[in-house]
Amino acid sequence: MQSITPPFSFFGTLKSRRLSMRLLAVIGGCSLLCILLAIAFQLTTEYRRDLAGIESRLQFIESSYVPALTAGAYQMDEEQIRLQLRGVLQLQDIVYARVREQLNTKAYDITEGDGGERGTISREYPLVYQAQKPVPVGILQVRASLDGVYARLQERAMTIFLTNALLIVPLALAILVVFQVALNRHLVRMARYTSSLCLESLDQELRLQRAPSRSGKPDELDQLVAAINGMRLRIREDMGHRHEAEQELLFRKTLLECVLEAGIDGICIVGEDNICLFGNSHFRSLWQVPIDCLPGASMQPLCSQIEAQVQEPEPFQAALTQVGQVPDTRVQGEMVLTDGKVVEYYSVPVQSGEGVRYGRLWSFRDVSQRKELEEQVRQHRKLETLGSLAGGIAHDFNNLLSPIIGYAELGRKRLPPDNPLFTDLGQILKAAGRATDLTRQILAFSRKQMLEVRIIDLNELIRGFESMLQRLIGEAITVRTVLSPLPVPIRADKGQIEQVVLNMAVNARDAMPEGGTLTIETAEAHLDQSYAEHHAEVEAGDYVMLSISDTGTGIDEAVRNRIFEPFFTTKERGKGTGLGLATSFGIIKQHHGHLWVYSEPGHGATFKIYLPKAEGALQAPVAEVEVGLASGGGEQILVVEDDALVLELVCETLAGHGYRIIAAENPEVALERAAQVAGIDLLLTDVVMPKMNGRELHRRLSSRIPDLKVVYMSGYTENVIADQGMLHEGVDFIQKPFAVRTLLQKVRQVLG
Repeated sequence: MQSITPPFSFFGTLKSRRLSMRLLAVIGGCSLLCILLAIAFQLTTEYRRDLAGIESRLQFIESSYVPALTAGAYQMDEEQIRLQLRGVLQLQDIVYARVREQLNTKAYDITEGDGGERGTISREYPLVYQAQKPVPVGILQVRASLDGVYARLQERAMTIFLTNALLIVPLALAILVVFQVALNRHLVRMARYTSSLCLESLDQELRLQRAPSRSGKPDELDQLVAAINGMRLRIREDMGHRHEAEQELLFRKTLLECVLEAGIDGICIVGEDNICLFGNSHFRSLWQVPIDCLPGASMQPLCSQIEAQVQEPEPFQAALTQVGQVPDTRVQGEMVLTDGKVVEYYSVPVQSGEGVRYGRLWSFRDVSQRKELEEQVRQHRKLETLGSLAGGIAHDFNNLLSPIIGYAELGRKRLPPDNPLFTDLGQILKAAGRATDLTRQILAFSRKQMLEVRIIDLNELIRGFESMLQRLIGEAITVRTVLSPLPVPIRADKGQIEQVVLNMAVNARDAMPEGGTLTIETAEAHLDQSYAEHHAEVEAGDYVMLSISDTGTGIDEAVRNRIFEPFFTTKERGKGTGLGLATSFGIIKQHHGHLWVYSEPGHGATFKIYLPKAEGALQAPVAEVEVGLASGGGEQILVVEDDALVLELVCETLAGHGYRIIAAENPEVALERAAQVAGIDLLLTDVVMPKMNGRELHRRLSSRIPDLKVVYMSGYTENVIADQGMLHEGVDFIQKPFAVRTLLQKVRQVLG
């Protein structure tokens, strides 16, 4: 039940009600003012009335006493004059009367009363005797005092005050009581209601315990209550919206903090007062900032802590100076830390869409991994470029070696062994053989040599190769193998992988001149996405690892960055070609593998090779079928070669062994000449030629000559008849430079 202040308990509650006290003061002040105004009005009225009485008495003196005084003055009857003056003084408020005679030469002056009083009203009346003509006989001077008026007003003032007080004060009290009963208690109720409003009480409606209006229409109090209830409903609605907005802001704040925490950047937000407002965990971890220092820390010590961890802090200090002088500027840069990390920083002002600036955001990112990957990519691209250049050179060189070897062999066949030229041609063939080996190494580096791939067990390869390695590197070095207990199948060219192991072993032997240990290890390995992200060109998956470690002198960083470049060597002049590791790198890459070196000066070196793990059964090597050098039986061969020397050599060799030859220096000529003859048994074509490659030429000829056999020859293969050097199934290929015997055997083998 709502408690209501009883109407007549108002005065007992004034001390505890500021509103009631003010109301009482206002009503009391108004009542006093009304009383004072009423007194002032009535006293003013009485004062004017008394002044009007004095004025009427002065007029009465003029009409009643002036004639008698004129006669007395004319007759010079002093007694009569004094008698009349005393009669004037009998009038109320008249305090002084004087007659000055002007008729005779001896003037006299008759005075009655006190003429020294202050606050008087003076009046003079001329005394003129009416004879045949007016005769001035004197002047009557009269003074009326205001002291009596003031005395009467004082006597009346108290009466007026009491009379008005008896009227106004009860009326004021009655108004106050009526106001309390009809209005103030409801206002107190409204004040209590509004002061107690909170989120929990917004559903409680304000109601006043008062009788409804007789007219049936809401009065001012009803309108005020309706307005308060309407305000309450609007507040409840606004608070609901505000609560939703607060929840949205809280969600956005939480989301923003989660985003800032989940990012890879170290984020720090600084206010306009140079105080840190926010710093995520990456920022604290990167700059080793204690968690209790953020937020609220001054940026000065934080900047000093950052500068202490930078190798060259001057650029960062310049950036701080710049943002201090130009707050709207954006800065970015890169710095290297004392621990070798590379950190990029970026800073932008934090401001609203209206341009109001709140502070500045600093972002720091550790890009050491990216820099490392970029360096790896640069190295790979450099090696790719070198490989493309080396492959092109090897291709042209092979075209030159082919006629050298071919014509040298043909020349030796035409000479007896005791001829001096026979020995000279042998030396030419020996030098050409070395050149052929060199070009093959270059092709291996450029990943353009032909591979004979099959599924082999890497463990068996190492076991079969171990004794030869021991003889190769000498007794001062111990060969230790740690092989996987399970087979580790790879799809590879056995000879090429043996070449890689051989090159690594020779390199390790040179790094251990005083002896040491060479460790060869195999194992299955799974390279996950994290490893792939840290190593360029690596795809996550299952691999077979081949690790070759030595206890030698180790490799410093400068040499390690160039170790796989062709013709780069740290050995003395004449003691190495610089192609061993470059060749190994190319072979591994051609097998879709990866090669990494880990080394420090004085701590040896470890070469880790990752080759894709093969699926399927192990495959035995294909047995070589010995084919004789029997002459041809008149078979017709179309020879297509864009190098004139090679074309002439091949045609002369085949023609000299019983074959009919159709020579063409390019594919267009080959198509024209093939259309003019019939019975072509074999197409012997170069692979890489202008405008049309050998495979396309065979396809177009096959549309005219079904079952046309083909032998491809080239210094290296593009992805025309092979994939990364691995020949497509059913493709017959002879690699330049080739010996005459090899050419004749391949032709005889294909023709059958």
